[in-house]
Amino acid sequence: MEGRTLRNSPVDYFSDGASRRARENESAKQDDRVYDTGGKLMSDKHHYYYYDSKGNLIYKEYKKADLLGALDKYYVREHLKAKPKGSGIGYMYKWSVSGQLTTVFSSSGLETYYYYDPLGRRIAKTHKGVTTRWVWDGNVPLHEWQHQHAYPRLMQVNDTGKLCKVTEPTDSITTWLYEVNSFVPCGKIKD
Repeated sequence: MEGRTLRNSPVDYFSDGASRRARENESAKQDDRVYDTGGKLMSDKHHYYYYDSKGNLIYKEYKKADLLGALDKYYVREHLKAKPKGSGIGYMYKWSVSGQLTTVFSSSGLETYYYYDPLGRRIAKTHKGVTTRWVWDGNVPLHEWQHQHAYPRLMQVNDTGKLCKVTEPTDSITTWLYEVNSFVPCGKIKD
């Protein structure tokens, strides 16, 4: 099957339903990218990419880095079972058994956490103490907002010592608008 890239150059895809990139037309070849036979990106101009046995990206390593990283080459070798080819500094990705991204560990030691509902839709992301939340309408996000609290906030002890439910702050909600019968956003309303 042939598709088109944003540059409007032809791209061939496997017909096995996996939608993996097979090869880009020779006229639009990118010399700075290397793909494996399955279509996974293995390296680009600045990074090496490592995958688990399920094909999930588990480590994105800087080829060269002028900074100290929270993850060192020994950690990568022992815990990710990968042999670093570059600086040994990069981003580590953690996935759930159902294939959903749950945690990103940055090279500087910052962590980003992702949470999903039973239908697999992302409902929260926490990074640097800020939580972004989403409420869905079917397969499209309807509302989005941020607050300075951890997720999930379940219960807390009030001033009288009783356990009570926590009300999640919902200031400045963004409501997304979509074209009729479509997943294409056509506008947003900010409170």
